[in-house]
Amino acid sequence: MMITVELVGGAKKSLGTDRVHIERSEITITGIFEVLQGMRVEGVPALDPRNTLVAINGIDISAADGMDSVAKSGDTVSVIPVIHGGARGRERVRFEIGGRRLEVLAMRPEGPPGSAFLDDLRGRHPRLSIQALSARFVLNRSHAQKILALSVESDKRGILIANRVETDILMRFALTTQISAAIRTAGIRPSSSDAFLVVSMGPTRALDSLYRELEPLLTEPFTADNAGFLRKEFRITKRTINSAPSETPLEDVLAERAAVLNASAA
Repeated sequence: MMITVELVGGAKKSLGTDRVHIERSEITITGIFEVLQGMRVEGVPALDPRNTLVAINGIDISAADGMDSVAKSGDTVSVIPVIHGGARGRERVRFEIGGRRLEVLAMRPEGPPGSAFLDDLRGRHPRLSIQALSARFVLNRSHAQKILALSVESDKRGILIANRVETDILMRFALTTQISAAIRTAGIRPSSSDAFLVVSMGPTRALDSLYRELEPLLTEPFTADNAGFLRKEFRITKRTINSAPSETPLEDVLAERAAVLNASAA
């Protein structure tokens, strides 16, 4: 009976190791942090759960019961301190999903990107899978994570709805199996003055390199209320929202429709 805790970045420094094994059949995330605090290297700041992303088998605990989520024997718990960067202390939005690291960056709407923006970015950062999309097509952080998890899992299982994972990501946010339709609706365009998001996936150092390049152009993500736009864009009725057995019905309806795109593409 053993639970594996993977420690990333500052968490690794705090404990002097990148992996801890807890011999328990099950334990809450709160309990795991209590164990980790007892193992902290002297003189190193303690881990702060409020500034830490935690995932069980690649799924963020915010999608479950938060700090009360239970890890069981055989599970892998990832502990990733949230990195604050930029002159304004901007919080970086990172996920670890299925062993892969992803980041979502929000670009300011002033000065729309040129038509070659995305191609140039990919050329300068070949170790990353990079996609850009209109910020209007993302409801919130949790919605972004659920869609990205679908694309990562589809890539691992070889069932992408496109030939590249970054294209799959755009299509799932756009809720279409047609690449041209995804680009036309959710893609970024030189003529647009809307804020947009850059989604990247790859090694930590490569993610840091992209962040440093784009940092002067970044803004806070997920600040706009896109619920009305998304309901209208995808014809999600009030009846559909009310019938969803969830505390986050719109988010879950969007994720469910993105998930069934595999069947539509088959």
